[in-house]
Amino acid sequence: MRSSGRRSRVMRLSAFALGGLLVVVAGVAAAEVPLPEGLSGDRSGLTTAIGAFDATERGQRAFELGVAYRWPVGGWIHPIAGAMATSEGVAHVYAGFSLDLLEVRRVALRASFAPGYYRPGRRVRGLGHPIEFRSAVEVRLRLAGGRSIGIEYYHISNGGLGSSNPGAESVSLTLTFPLGHRPRERRPRPIGEPDRIRARNAAGESATSGRSE
Repeated sequence: MRSSGRRSRVMRLSAFALGGLLVVVAGVAAAEVPLPEGLSGDRSGLTTAIGAFDATERGQRAFELGVAYRWPVGGWIHPIAGAMATSEGVAHVYAGFSLDLLEVRRVALRASFAPGYYRPGRRVRGLGHPIEFRSAVEVRLRLAGGRSIGIEYYHISNGGLGSSNPGAESVSLTLTFPLGHRPRERRPRPIGEPDRIRARNAAGESATSGRSE
């Protein structure tokens, strides 16, 4: 009873936190606030993760490894796909999107949402349905060379698709590596540049004609 009450409180707090993030996203979109240059999303990234699955349940915790890929489609919403597996045989394969929310100096905040297929493990209880939704928040620190290290918290649940919906939480240490290269930005030609070029060409032609005479 005590365990179910604690899980219920955690789920309510998770829903509150995610709701707050959605409010931030809606506010940014409504105000059309330009995001910092670092959030332009023009580079793909491969993220590896190591952590604890079902971290709030003492008897259900398991060692977790994960990997995810983020596509550089531009803007601040990006497609993602990933998978995780635990020491108890749990597996989750998912695809969805991530949101670049905020960046202050080298510290960035990112959220993501992704449905996927869930397989329960040997000793870990099922989560009520093979389709589980992954909602995550990550705080990361940018490092040299485009890499970053961070802490990610995510909640996974079936959203009421099954007869039961116990949900689970995970906390992981993440390391992200950039893949590919940023496209080179074309520097706009300053206003008046064609006029200066034409003036130099005209001066050269005048000097040439003067020497020929």
